Amino acid sequence: MLLSNIEIRAEIDADRLVFNPPIDIFSRRIDSSAVDLLLHPDLIIPNQNAPGIIVDPNIPDFHVMDILERHGTRRSLDDGVYQLAPNRLIIGKTLEH
Repeated sequence: MLLSNIEIRAEIDADRLVFNPPIDIFSRRIDSSAVDLLLHPDLIIPNQNAPGIIVDPNIPDFHVMDILERHGTRRSLDDGVYQLAPNRLIIGKTLEH
């Protein structure tokens, strides 16, 4: 469902759309039909020369984050600026959920 900025604000105000940490209904992060989310400071940078990785979600107790952490480097944006290089994959997450 696509909501307008007015509908997004109304849903937040009615507690039917909830962000944690909260986003103020008057925030400039609410655009015409979207909410701009913030990047969490923790990143995972997959190793470029990692051996072939088998990703099979049918494996019992499969967790993609375990694979990424075993074959990558954790980096925090709290350490400073991270310059994204061309043709590199960076795994990030939003601050809000």
